[in-house]
Amino acid sequence: MNDSRIIFIGGIHGVGKGEICKELCEGSSIEYLSASKLIKWEEVSPDIKNKKVIDIPSTQKRLINALEIICKKGKTYLLDGHYCLLDSESKINRVSEEIFSLISPKLLVLVSADSEVVVERLKNRDARIYKQNLIEKMAEHELEYFHELSETLRVEQFHATPKNKNEIIGLLKARL
Repeated sequence: MNDSRIIFIGGIHGVGKGEICKELCEGSSIEYLSASKLIKWEEVSPDIKNKKVIDIPSTQKRLINALEIICKKGKTYLLDGHYCLLDSESKINRVSEEIFSLISPKLLVLVSADSEVVVERLKNRDARIYKQNLIEKMAEHELEYFHELSETLRVEQFHATPKNKNEIIGLLKARL
């Protein structure tokens, strides 16, 4: 993306990606970008709190187009997004490797949280009930794909969990 530095912060809905991004950007020149906002989720979903994506390739193309317009040479960005998405039939789909190649992240981060916590957050935030086993399955798929992408793209990775969140924020701030 125009020689900008993009750090991809991924994880399932409700794990706390936004919170980590805001902490990392605080007092710095790093810009926080939300994939949902760049895609303009309200334009592609009749229900903005619905996590199911009807046309994954189309939404990812919107993301890439927005990044090409927004990202400036030499600037660092934190991009809050997902490694995997739910399709309209609640099947877990990986965001294509091609999309990640186009994003060209300098670092991959996966944010994880306990499935019970995520279920409760989504219930409170979005007024939606998700089965714990679906949340666990999504988290497993994200973790597996996160490791694969890191290896395939030859990009360093960090895995942020509730136990090491502050340590990860410290390490990332030191690298930025």
